[in-house]
Amino acid sequence: NPSPLAGFEMVFAADSLLELQRLDINNLSSEDVLDFQYNLGNGDTIYDESFLYFYEEYGLYEITQWVENQYGCRDSLALGRRVGKRRSI
Repeated sequence: NPSPLAGFEMVFAADSLLELQRLDINNLSSEDVLDFQYNLGNGDTIYDESFLYFYEEYGLYEITQWVENQYGCRDSLALGRRVGKRRSI
């Protein structure tokens, strides 16, 4: 049975009104993936393919995507990202 390939990109943008870091997750995994799970490094888990998320605390987070296909084969990808206030120059 073929294994799926995990893949995603993350884009951070500061929300100046809320002073939170917005995370845009865009799925880039293989087309045979049926189930998605993202662990956001702070105890939260999301089961959507792509989504928006707001971090309330600053720090270093490892975001892990777990994917599974129709055969029960799984793959994962972990990416780290620092979340913090924007510095003005």
